[in-house]
Amino acid sequence: NGSGKSTLLKIICGILKPSSGDVRWGGQALVPLSPRERAQLVAVVPQTPNIPGTFTALELTMMGRTPYLGLLQAESSGDLEIVQQAMELTGTWELANQPMDKLSGGERQRVLIARALAQETPLLLLDEPTASLDIAYQVAVLDTARAIQKERGGAILVAIHDLTLAAQYCHRIALLRDGVVYAQGNPREVLTSANVLEGYSTQVYILEHPVSGKPVVLPLPQEP
Repeated sequence: NGSGKSTLLKIICGILKPSSGDVRWGGQALVPLSPRERAQLVAVVPQTPNIPGTFTALELTMMGRTPYLGLLQAESSGDLEIVQQAMELTGTWELANQPMDKLSGGERQRVLIARALAQETPLLLLDEPTASLDIAYQVAVLDTARAIQKERGGAILVAIHDLTLAAQYCHRIALLRDGVVYAQGNPREVLTSANVLEGYSTQVYILEHPVSGKPVVLPLPQEP
């Protein structure tokens, strides 16, 4: 908490400007771009979105087409086709006519991912996508993200607290502390007892997952 994960995502998507350095995608600097141009390169699923409950899942997902529409321009049949594909990929098409305030937390999260997919960007940012979700929905959301990356390519950047979940789903991990990356690499390289102790001031025991072979991070309770 407070290490700079959300700030980093806000800098990447252009909400905040970096105090130094630059943000580039494919060699192109993102900061000088207009909001519309950035929205065609980067899509974001925020940590605490403000979602009007009366909007249906379809209406919310259709908002992802905004960067491609002119002022007061109506969505086309092509836009609807893109939105339907995004909702089918996230398993939310059957929820299309449901008001957002009638959906579960996991369903709302998948609709938000569908909205981001409808933007058709090469970079997708997920800020704490599994926060406040039970384990079934955590797995469903991250399985969806992994399927999207496999289907569409590009890159997905996730800010997440759960180190074990990160190890199972991410190709590369960066550990932040006070706004500084102090370890990065593949999960086995980064998630070591020494790195976690340095970053979290907490002793942990690292196991190997019996199926995936990826690291499992277990806390070591201190003696009373």
